[in-house]
Order: sequence, then C-alpha cells, then structure tokens
Amino acid sequence: MWSKSTSMTALRWPRWWPGVVGVKQLESGDTTGVGRVQQIHFRTGLGYRLRLALEVTEVKREERLRARAGGTLAGEGIWL
Repeated sequence: MWSKSTSMTALRWPRWWPGVVGVKQLESGDTTGVGRVQQIHFRTGLGYRLRLALEVTEVKREERLRARAGGTLAGEGIWL
C-alpha cells in the first residue's frame, strides 16, 4: 500500500478509487516526495465536488506520510 499512496501512482488513483475524478501534479518535490503538490478532484456520494491541493510535508518511508491540504477543505493529514 505504501507505493500506491506515496508515488506517482497517485496520478492513477481515479482507476481504482471511485470517488477520485482526477489528479494533477503541480510540483514534483524532492527525491523523497517532500514538497510534491498534487491537485485532487473528488466526487462524494452526495454529489458534492471537492478540490484539494495536497502538499507533502514529511515522509518517513514505510512509516508515515504527512501532507497539508488547501482548497475546498483545509488542514493536515498523517497516513501511517
């Protein structure tokens, strides 16, 4: 699962995650992924559409990923 959530495969999320309409890479970041920014367009079950720009702020490979979100929703997320 680590590679599916942290690598360029995020650009393929719409293929296997029904709520994701599209993903666009805005910044590539460094070799660990820190600084990478991706715009993600979601469609919810209630018909709402959300656009988030997620910026990776921390990567500890195989342990955690931290990102800051801006857009329709704002905040910070940590994936363990």
